[in-house]
Formats: sequence, structure tokens, C-alpha cells
Amino acid sequence: MNTIKFLRIANTELLETFNWYEEQGLGLGYQFIDAFNKSINLISTFPEIYNEIQFGIRRCIIKKFPYGILYKFYEKKNEILVIAIYSFKREPNYWIDRIQL
Repeated sequence: MNTIKFLRIANTELLETFNWYEEQGLGLGYQFIDAFNKSINLISTFPEIYNEIQFGIRRCIIKKFPYGILYKFYEKKNEILVIAIYSFKREPNYWIDRIQL
């Protein structure tokens, strides 16, 4: 299995999203985290299963939520770097300055 690392800003996005969903309905934040964890497990096990969108960045859509996980897979290091946890309502390339081209 591959090691998963998060950019600090991606961790912040995850926490903010959890909090927002919890404010919408008790337990909804935990449902989001459960769906997120299932997605992360798939990414860790099969990192190349999701489409590359640009610059080696892949996107996994979180089931039942309008959110995605953007990540880069470093095969030689067996490492996955989570770049963003984003809402589909955000500007599509807001995260681009987080990576080195």
C-alpha cells in the first residue's frame, strides 16, 4: 500500500468541509468523512485508477458528495500527495499554485 501525505491546506479543506456538513445536519459531516476515507483507501490501493486531469494530477470523485480529491502519485516513492479536497462549485483551477510545474 502507498503512503498518503496531505498538503496542510488540503487538511484544512477537509476539516472545513466536515464542519460545514455537520452544521447542515448532525452526522452529515461523519458521512462525508466516511465517504472520503473510502475514496482515500481506493486511491492508496489503486493510485492510477483515476483519470489524470493535468500535470500528473489525478481526480477522485467522492461518492454521494459534490467533492473531489486531487492528488499526485509518486510511483518511485510509493507516495500519494493529496493536493486539494474541493467542491465542484469552486473555480476549477484554484489549486494550481499548490504544485510545481
